[in-house]
Amino acid sequence: MLRRPVKTQPEPVPPPPGRRKALAELPAHLPSGQREFATALRSLYEETGLSLSELEARLPVSRSTLSRYLRGEGLPDVAVLRLWCELHPAGRERGDAVLGELTALLGRAASPGPAATPAEPRPQPGEPGPRTRFRRLAVVPLVVGVAAAIAIGFWITGPENAETPRRPVTVHNVVQSCQHKDTRPADCSLGLAKDPYLPYSADNRGARVWDDQRLSADCRITDGVVVTDEKGRHSSIWYRVDHAGKRLWLPGIRILPRELGKPGGLPLCTR
Repeated sequence: MLRRPVKTQPEPVPPPPGRRKALAELPAHLPSGQREFATALRSLYEETGLSLSELEARLPVSRSTLSRYLRGEGLPDVAVLRLWCELHPAGRERGDAVLGELTALLGRAASPGPAATPAEPRPQPGEPGPRTRFRRLAVVPLVVGVAAAIAIGFWITGPENAETPRRPVTVHNVVQSCQHKDTRPADCSLGLAKDPYLPYSADNRGARVWDDQRLSADCRITDGVVVTDEKGRHSSIWYRVDHAGKRLWLPGIRILPRELGKPGGLPLCTR
């Protein structure tokens, strides 16, 4: 006796690895420059094919910060864009082309156009006219000018004579056997550089530091020599720190990732 074959339901096909949620629409209130840049950055995100978690592991910024960039709510450093474009699957040539486009759009997004000047309303009976209001408000630009002069004076005299913002940073060694040591073995030390624009080598070392050590930073740069850690992550961000009475440079890749993604208002250093 022949039996009819039993029909079975096909097994569900699992979603492809690395599947990501679709990005939400950009806010309608975004200025044209920021919208244009965010749109191009989203294209890079799609072309790269990495999720936010995967990008967080490879870039010196947090997942939440990357999400803000893709929503048009913030502008990244050029160094972050450069590292992001290096992850492009089509190779360096395509990555360089995308980097050039994004850098140009970034400059436009960071330079808002002039605001429109509203028309002068007609004064109502009993209200002062434009000239009277001008005389009353003449003291405002005077005060602003004095404040600007004071600020410029502090800027010219430099950080030695002005109060500069400082922020503690924590040294981070990605090698687990070197983390949270009571002793300081030589093979677990990390170097502080004399110059962040020279090769990160023994000739450029000004001092040694260890994991979990706290240093005080006063400014940062984003275009220094790219430093790669033992896990293959790299960054061109550097922090200027105080150590034993000297001003030296700590690579951003040697700072706790959560601290590196939040510069805490530290200004960019001037050469």
